[in-house]
Amino acid sequence: MKAMRALNHRQCIGLFVSGWLLVQAPAAFSADLPKADATAPGNAEVVQAKASLSPAALKKLDAQIVLALKKSRGEPPFDKPTSLQPDIPIQDGANVLVDLDATVSDDLQTQIRLLGGKVANSPDPAHIIRAMVPLSHLETLAGRADVRSISPAILTIKTVIKAAPAGVKLGP
Repeated sequence: MKAMRALNHRQCIGLFVSGWLLVQAPAAFSADLPKADATAPGNAEVVQAKASLSPAALKKLDAQIVLALKKSRGEPPFDKPTSLQPDIPIQDGANVLVDLDATVSDDLQTQIRLLGGKVANSPDPAHIIRAMVPLSHLETLAGRADVRSISPAILTIKTVIKAAPAGVKLGP
């Protein structure tokens, strides 16, 4: 009987703690997450940088691209010394490797090329255009109705084994 009470007591405590976590966790753990408002450290500049873009570009351009555009133009927050830097992993001079989530068409790919961009192999050719595009032309592309969003390209590594090396047995 005592073992049964202890087990029930532990279960009750477990249920209480689980219930408390469900209620309290969002508030407790969200304090550690970066905030999307201007009061979080470093975010005031991001909010200020996005404020001067057109509404269409604001909705479609990734925050890191917005920062890179502002930096290239010397606009706030880059009109004075700042530790804030855009995080765009692949750049070649003024060109950046981006993924355009779009309705893929020959017309869109032609415009990318006319703007000085180069279309690359895409991870999802039906929905994503990966291209190296001049940073200064990303707002133009974001203004197109067939472009849903533009973000820095996220590269993945695929391992392909065509044949096992000599002496290596694959499988069971």
